[in-house]
Amino acid sequence: MAVVLASLIACAGGSPPATGATPDDTPRPVSDSAAQASMAAAQEIAELHIRWRAALASRDTAFFATTLVDNFQLTGGQATLSKSQFMMAVASDTGGVAPSRFDQTSIRLYGNVAVATGLIRYDIPGETGPAMTRYTEVWVKEGRQWRAAHLHYNPVPPATPGPPPAQEGRR
Repeated sequence: MAVVLASLIACAGGSPPATGATPDDTPRPVSDSAAQASMAAAQEIAELHIRWRAALASRDTAFFATTLVDNFQLTGGQATLSKSQFMMAVASDTGGVAPSRFDQTSIRLYGNVAVATGLIRYDIPGETGPAMTRYTEVWVKEGRQWRAAHLHYNPVPPATPGPPPAQEGRR
């Protein structure tokens, strides 16, 4: 969690200071309360990521029932799942969850909406390297709770070695 939280905090409230725009488009520093709200959102969503992985591993559909908005949607590859379809897939999954970690995470806060982006690395037993997925998540704060509204996951193909780039100007 420390690595994820450090990345989230750095993106949510680290340097350089965030700026907003005044009506005349003059940049101005974002208030301390906005920075605090961003850091709090980053911390809460980082904790939800940890609980999410645990809920997947234990097939805890009760967690997802309260964490996903009613019109939740998950997309990735050719799949599109609604809340009920996702929960059915979680309940019936027998493959388990590979150990994973979040990397390059950024959280941007827009009032009661947070957009999380980054990379997830899965350590799959027997594989020479981690499987990687780029993700974008849209979280909505309802009352005091962050809830997932939309998730998009895209597998990152493994890097393939190729010939070195041609160097022009050499004879």
